[in-house]
Amino acid sequence: HTDFTPLKHNTDLTLVRVCLHTGKSHQIRSVLSFLGYPVLADPKYVTGDDRYAMRNTYYRNLYHLHGQQLLAYAYRFPNETEGYLSYLSGKVFRSVVPEDFAAVVSGEFCNKGDCNAVMEIPRA
Repeated sequence: HTDFTPLKHNTDLTLVRVCLHTGKSHQIRSVLSFLGYPVLADPKYVTGDDRYAMRNTYYRNLYHLHGQQLLAYAYRFPNETEGYLSYLSGKVFRSVVPEDFAAVVSGEFCNKGDCNAVMEIPRA
């Protein structure tokens, strides 16, 4: 079970918040690619669509990207966490945003806004 929430978009790109409730490795990447919205600079799930390949190459070169632009920005422990991990119940851990990811978000979506607010994690 995965929730996708578009946050911002431009002509070519969409910044999406993904909440992975259950799933397996590569689920986000494979599902988005299957739906026609591949992750920017993803070397594994590249479609045969020439338009995507051209856009992907353009943005890889523009922002000097070396890998997929998919960020595990935060992890929230459920409020009902019990047992040995109960002390983590409801806590949220955020990662540092890599420079290349921040450059894409700033350059494409935050010309007139606060990028940190765009990526803020909603409350449960």
